[in-house]
Amino acid sequence: MWYFLSNALTKLYQGAGPQPGAPAGSSTHDVVLRVWREVVEPEEMSLADAPEGVVFLLAGSWHGHPCELALVRVKGSIVPRTRVRSSAASAEARLRVAPRSAWRGLAAGVTGQRVRTGDLDFDRAFVVTGAAGARALDAASREVLLFERAREPELRIARGELVLHMEGAELGHESVAALLDACVRIARAADAD
Repeated sequence: MWYFLSNALTKLYQGAGPQPGAPAGSSTHDVVLRVWREVVEPEEMSLADAPEGVVFLLAGSWHGHPCELALVRVKGSIVPRTRVRSSAASAEARLRVAPRSAWRGLAAGVTGQRVRTGDLDFDRAFVVTGAAGARALDAASREVLLFERAREPELRIARGELVLHMEGAELGHESVAALLDACVRIARAADAD
């Protein structure tokens, strides 16, 4: 199911999907919104007023924690980019997980801020920094981020808010639920001191 949905949505983006700058409401956006709503509405999340720069926003509660799921604009164009936001983290929690690059790995290593999770595949793919570090990233959350690594997921916890940005919006039902679950788990674990 996931493979079929992902391929179908990818083809929409490549072919019949909106061109950069196209208005929301095109067929691609409708498909993405419908899939996301099917996942989140039973958890008390619903369509909300979208601020500038956001194509559409689903907001409410995911397993009892305030969350948002949004399709955002990048530099004025409608580019499929997913944002998940949760206020489940405390104001003191700090964490950053970003795709590994030579520069990120070197900078985090030289400054002594890089944290290893002990998961070799994950540590090769991502750079983790912050006081919450490895304890906030359980095996299931690492697995979700590794599965979505082609979308370059970047997760940050700062000032009481967790934000996850990813390229693309063609997420199947299972992926949307897994990402929201992972965000809530990570935020909870970051608070557990």
